[in-house]
Amino acid sequence: MDVERLAGLARIELTVQEKESLARDLGSIIAYVSELSSVTVPDAITVPHGGSPASIGGASTNTMREDRDAHEPGIFSEALLAMAPRAKGGAISVKKIITK
Repeated sequence: MDVERLAGLARIELTVQEKESLARDLGSIIAYVSELSSVTVPDAITVPHGGSPASIGGASTNTMREDRDAHEPGIFSEALLAMAPRAKGGAISVKKIITK
């Protein structure tokens, strides 16, 4: 496990102890997830009373919303720009982090 590469991709600095701990933790997680390959899953899920798999555990209902254009341009622009640390020309300005 290349913990230093992962830390670089995540843009975080780790101490030697943190790297060792992270390597152990990730190894345990990968070992646990690899156990899933040994689990037998039936081809079809049987749901009582003719329901669908989505209805297991409770009733399935549609969620309705107000009938309007949810993607109306600029509807949230002012609020987003007001919360941004830096804005320029009506857009959020961010620090360049990709150098390649």
